[in-house]
Amino acid sequence: MKARLFLVTITCAALMACSSSVVKRDIPERGVTQGYNCKDNNLDRFVGGKASQQSGQEALAASGAKTLEWIPPDVIVTMAYNWSRLRVYYDEQRVITKLTCG
Repeated sequence: MKARLFLVTITCAALMACSSSVVKRDIPERGVTQGYNCKDNNLDRFVGGKASQQSGQEALAASGAKTLEWIPPDVIVTMAYNWSRLRVYYDEQRVITKLTCG
């Protein structure tokens, strides 16, 4: 019985060592959403415009980002960088003052 158990253990170990099917999974970087990479070039055209759903959707499409975050005046935001996020800052009159990725 012990010999049989020993033989099974050795056989299983040998088979596992010969296995060549290693599954490699891509581990995403923190703050990165696959397929979305915000680019803030050419977004200056939105500065000075009114903050609205339409201007937000247009800026989101132009940037390539996945999410849009509206930043009202006098609000503190986190410094956590997210490649797939577009931040749109506006003032008291709802005029867009700045657009940044992150």
